[in-house]
Amino acid sequence: MSDLIDGDFIQTRETSEGLEVVKTSRVSRDPFGQARDLAWDGNGLWSIDWGSLLRHDMGHARFKPNLDINDDPDNSFYIHHMKGIAWDGQNIWSSLDGGLYRHSDADFSIQDIYQSNVSGPAGMAFRGDELWVADRSYGFVTRLDLSDIETDGRPRVIERYSVVEQPFGITWSEDNLWLYDWLTNRIYKVKQLPAESLDRQDDCLSAEQQY
Repeated sequence: MSDLIDGDFIQTRETSEGLEVVKTSRVSRDPFGQARDLAWDGNGLWSIDWGSLLRHDMGHARFKPNLDINDDPDNSFYIHHMKGIAWDGQNIWSSLDGGLYRHSDADFSIQDIYQSNVSGPAGMAFRGDELWVADRSYGFVTRLDLSDIETDGRPRVIERYSVVEQPFGITWSEDNLWLYDWLTNRIYKVKQLPAESLDRQDDCLSAEQQY
């Protein structure tokens, strides 16, 4: 995970009492500013900065980026104010308000653009063909089927969950969904998803289902 303000990378591990910080690394600040989201592609770490898609050198003591894709005016795409990044097993995806970008696995340029049913993405994670997106605007976690594109060009929404008030980070372990809540400044492990969407005005997960 990353500290949004300082830009530090934080390595944690799960214990019987919650998450334990294993290591905090100060990341090289040029051109990196802050990681609004992170993704692991199996070999290396990627981040979304304010206007750049960055791949970090894992051999560098401060993870200096060795690839920077930005919103140069000469490019035909716009990636400023990007807020989410995810790896589907072959391609890097990035997101901004109302849109999803699939990047080429050859040169990482934007290959496909999809409209999105998520107004304010603040973190993304894949699980199979499904893309799970934290929507900070309305407090939902939206589950998208990228193998099923609707006639309007949007991925089909499988389900929306309201688990925490302001989800701002999301990832999957093997069996569990993890969420960071901006409002409470806590990380939650969802041990069992509800059969249907929770209404955050009326329901919440029990203490046994999260920490």
